[in-house]
Amino acid sequence: MDLSNTIKTTILMVLLMPLAVNANERIFWLVDDEKELMHLRDGKPRSISVDVVYLVTSRLTSFDIQMKLTSVSRMKYELENTQNTCVANRIKTKARENYSVFSSPISLHPTPRVYYMSDKLTIGEGLLDEEGHLLSLMHLLDANPTAKLTIVKDASYGHFIDDQIKLIPEQKIQYLNVDNRYQTSPKLLVEGFADITVENPGEFRRQMATLGNPQNAKGLGLSGAIQFVLGHVACSKSELGAKVVAEVNEVFDTIAGSQEHYSAHLPYIDAQQMEEFTSKYKAKFGSK
Repeated sequence: MDLSNTIKTTILMVLLMPLAVNANERIFWLVDDEKELMHLRDGKPRSISVDVVYLVTSRLTSFDIQMKLTSVSRMKYELENTQNTCVANRIKTKARENYSVFSSPISLHPTPRVYYMSDKLTIGEGLLDEEGHLLSLMHLLDANPTAKLTIVKDASYGHFIDDQIKLIPEQKIQYLNVDNRYQTSPKLLVEGFADITVENPGEFRRQMATLGNPQNAKGLGLSGAIQFVLGHVACSKSELGAKVVAEVNEVFDTIAGSQEHYSAHLPYIDAQQMEEFTSKYKAKFGSK
């Protein structure tokens, strides 16, 4: 055997070995919002979804994570038909477990709330339950006969609120046909062109900050509705997907209940539900 060739082969194998070890498997992490995609890349605060996910993904070291913009409807297809797709802030359901591997819960999100200006609407005690939640949208509209509900045409606010909206007469609804929904309804509310609206609290608070955070802008949860939902990471139901979820869980265990993780939620929670949020957060994630 030619000793020089053996030495060359050995050297080559040694040189290539780190490449094989460091060749992280590629994961496509799907996002449905262009601004969220940008903030996930630079780590700047944007929402509970972005801020908590960044805490996790910035600590994942075993994978080559490629952030990718796509539609919500496309996410399901990618999870079902690829081996290396992940999506964050998914609500865990039996149907989704058929094609996804879910992480432990990593975030706690407020559900859509009813917003109004307190100097323009009457909110009597008879409209609220013992926990301070609005009994129904119809109760609020009946107590304020000239008021209308301003919502986006064909938008969904979750099954519970959607079912309540179906009971409201058309003449009591003002529809918006806009692309920039989150910017429009808070502005109309502040300027007096809308009486009542339903929005995601995080989006609403961000837009209110651009309008000077008026103190008379108030939000209410609906009685009987789920006030907070847990967000998970969901990955393709594959060997690689399971590996990603396992590392997500491992990473999350180091930050769950920490001040950093808790604080990532706070800018997007209404003051009126901060006590309820903190109680539910500590019950789920503990504190460190």
